[in-house]
Amino acid sequence: MFLIGGGDNVAACDEIARSLERPATNCAGKLTLVQTGSLLAETQLLIANDSGRFHMAAALGVPVLAVFGPTSPSRTGPYGVGHKVMTAPIAMSLSAVF
Repeated sequence: MFLIGGGDNVAACDEIARSLERPATNCAGKLTLVQTGSLLAETQLLIANDSGRFHMAAALGVPVLAVFGPTSPSRTGPYGVGHKVMTAPIAMSLSAVF
């Protein structure tokens, strides 16, 4: 499992990694856009908030579980088939790649 996000997500991803039962690699703040796309292309599932990462994954045909808080999934949700959307009144800015 990989955790991805921007540099401002490093601490949150570290905390998530420590709380998981299986090992996870924290890549937050370490990947370029091209590296992120390459990692996403090799994944089986992306769990992410409303972000560019889930749009990249959807475009690559990777199933997405998109978590929405303040934005509308009907307006900015993942396009294509095989994706699921969860809504919650929270703000998140990190992604987990499986």
